[in-house]
Amino acid sequence: MEYGIHCRLADCNRLDFLPVKCPACKEPFCDTHYLPPAHQCTAPGASEFQPEEFVDPAARKAASSTVRTPCPVPGCKRFTLNVEEQKGGKPGGSQQAGSSSSAGSGSEQKAFTHTAPRCYRCQGLFCPDHRPLPAHGCTAPPPKTEGQRKGEAADDRKRRAQELMSKHFPSKAKKKT
Repeated sequence: MEYGIHCRLADCNRLDFLPVKCPACKEPFCDTHYLPPAHQCTAPGASEFQPEEFVDPAARKAASSTVRTPCPVPGCKRFTLNVEEQKGGKPGGSQQAGSSSSAGSGSEQKAFTHTAPRCYRCQGLFCPDHRPLPAHGCTAPPPKTEGQRKGEAADDRKRRAQELMSKHFPSKAKKKT
């Protein structure tokens, strides 16, 4: 028993488990040959089909309304994984990760945005190759641990308490020091 359908193009004959029908002749083809120009379709009206017609207009509009951030490392031509919505020619960073923007009505286009992982030290956006610390020459100090933050908060509370004590009881503050 065989699953799938072979591509109708004689030169290809690929077994495809998700075949696509040609919009003109309605024959099943693989994902490479389903467009009429790809298999020299002779069905009536095949010459009228253009590949651009098969790209969803909403997807085309969404792709043109998003911006990819280039990697800031000198000489790198790759992009970060950050995708932002373009508003008036400028990227808008107000979207949450994987969110879609839409104002209540169903007619407005939804744009995909993605917040990429950042360097945990300098918070910079880099391409996947330059995200590790040595790859982009990160010199930022490591973030403080929870214990360090708690210790600093305790020291700050102690300092404020000493200031209050010296303000309200000046003679006792002088004896301690």
